[in-house]
Amino acid sequence: MRARVIGEGANLGVTQRGRIAYALAGGHIDTDAIDNSAGVSTSDHEVNIKILLNAVVTAGDLTLKQRNRLLHAMTDEVAALVLADNYLQGLALTLEESERLERFDRNARLMRDLEQARRLDRAVETLPDDATLAKRAAARQGLARPELAVLMAYVKITLAEDLLASDLPDDPQLAEDLVAYFPKPLVERFRPELEAHRLRREIIATAAANDLVNRAGIAFAHDLGLASGRGPGDVARAYMIVRRIYDLDAFWASVNALDNKVPAKVQTAMLLAAGRLVERATAWFLKGTRLDIAAEAAAFRPGVATLGAALDQILPESHRRALEERRQALVAEGVPDALAQAAARLDFLHSAVDILRLALTTGHAVVEIGRRFYAVGARFHLDALRVAARKLAADTEWQKLAQSAVIEDLYAQQVELTAKLIAADGDFEPWLDGHAVDLQRIEALVREIEGAAQPDLAVLTVATRAIRGCLAR
Repeated sequence: MRARVIGEGANLGVTQRGRIAYALAGGHIDTDAIDNSAGVSTSDHEVNIKILLNAVVTAGDLTLKQRNRLLHAMTDEVAALVLADNYLQGLALTLEESERLERFDRNARLMRDLEQARRLDRAVETLPDDATLAKRAAARQGLARPELAVLMAYVKITLAEDLLASDLPDDPQLAEDLVAYFPKPLVERFRPELEAHRLRREIIATAAANDLVNRAGIAFAHDLGLASGRGPGDVARAYMIVRRIYDLDAFWASVNALDNKVPAKVQTAMLLAAGRLVERATAWFLKGTRLDIAAEAAAFRPGVATLGAALDQILPESHRRALEERRQALVAEGVPDALAQAAARLDFLHSAVDILRLALTTGHAVVEIGRRFYAVGARFHLDALRVAARKLAADTEWQKLAQSAVIEDLYAQQVELTAKLIAADGDFEPWLDGHAVDLQRIEALVREIEGAAQPDLAVLTVATRAIRGCLAR
């Protein structure tokens, strides 16, 4: 094949083995199911719309002729809904492919777990067996895009089934997700009938699974469920809280609106930054007991917005420089200034949930808590330690779990140190003087870590213990 891209207009234009071989050789290809999924999605919308309207006709509120005219009038809007969904599905594969090596172990474990649960047969679906996975890992190849497409399909199916079996579809706060599935004329004229749709739960579960996988990644729900011990319904709720408090729908829409205006790699980088934020914040909410979507969004969203707007003033000087450099780099690539600013802030807002919780529990203003939180992070070199932790060699899933544990320990310690500073009435320098020996030891460890060619988990562990010593006094 000399073509750089293959799109299949019919089923099995290429065999799955052919797709994989072509993709591993550098070709761009999905699967026939991905390329033709808009047709299936259109049929789904048609069936669900007709179920709704047939009930209205049966009730005598609409004639059959009026129904048919309404169906015809909504053609373009249904097409727009379908294309938007399929756009996100293709984008999800692009994000997975861009981090195929970083996500290799988690996707491999996901495949094994699905197979062990008898929800996937790798041989039938031409997905790599363990021997092939080992070869791919050694060759640093990762999963091919057609393999990711098949795995994504199975994850969406199984996640939708799991969500349907949970109480998530019964949550009245998801009414808007149901409404978003249907064209506006139906929502405006038949909202009560729409909310009583006999496939209401199935539509909500499917829409939630699609959104979660498209936005957060193939292994996201599986991994966070394992790490937290929470079910798929709770993972979905925590994700929905995060989506709302960070106003991510608006951010994602702004990034996608830059298609063919800025390099695709720039859009991908911004979306991956948002993905890192989503993963950390979702895991944070899963540690709590309350997952009331509306209540948590109302409690956290205003504070997150206030904190984000104040970052330029409250970050330490080195952090402000880094923020400005990121913003300028994005603007240089053609990203509008407001969006460049929002994207540059993302990595600095991983701690926003910690800061908001401190503000809510202490009664202090969120901006002041943020100032102290970031100052503590800079003074105890916690940011540098987290950067080093992210650079750890993590070739296996266990190593990645250890890496994540160190990073979360450092966040937790920053929260505790900030709480101690608040208890000391913010008298920062005298408070630091009482920990001069500990600070010198931490600074020495940071110099050693930054001077090493490759950060070492053992040194980072010693550094976290030194910080723990500060907290004990």
